[in-house]
Amino acid sequence: MMHIRKCSRKCVSFVFLAALCVAATDCGAGELSGKIAEALAAPQCVSCDRGLRTSVYERYYNEIAKLDILADEAWERLKSRDEFAAHQRRLRDGMVKAIGGFPERTPLNLRIVETVRRDGYSVEKILFESRSNHHVTAHRFVPDETAFPSPRPGIVVPCGHSLSGKLAPWYQRAGVVGAQAGFVTIVYDPI
Repeated sequence: MMHIRKCSRKCVSFVFLAALCVAATDCGAGELSGKIAEALAAPQCVSCDRGLRTSVYERYYNEIAKLDILADEAWERLKSRDEFAAHQRRLRDGMVKAIGGFPERTPLNLRIVETVRRDGYSVEKILFESRSNHHVTAHRFVPDETAFPSPRPGIVVPCGHSLSGKLAPWYQRAGVVGAQAGFVTIVYDPI
């Protein structure tokens, strides 16, 4: 069971928050359990020796901690595969609704701009449309066909907060390591 005990003062992902909200409201929580009261009474932050209670940040953090415990309790109440599958569907549906649904599927209109051969793999510089007229640049790391014949599994490497996007060494390394292991690996630039 995961409990949020230590934190940094960074913002919380809205998707994570939405997932917790959906999970907590989905479990039909009435009164707060003893686990929640216990978790909120304990110090929540590395930089402080008191429970979180005062600032706006602390208020939201406490709410997330409650929702996290409620979500854990909801999972613990599941007794069968059918209950588990139904709970997963409810969570997924709630998260998709929270983000406003998915955009309409459109053709990718993939173009290979350039191919660079390397030892054991190649890097294709590609351009595709994630939505109509919304172009995304990416590198596709492709293992040599002789060592890894088709069909091959694939990996998508989403980029985080690097100033250089897909060109950051750690993302490029993921592409190379994937290709050397026989995976077609795509590293794309974020918006």
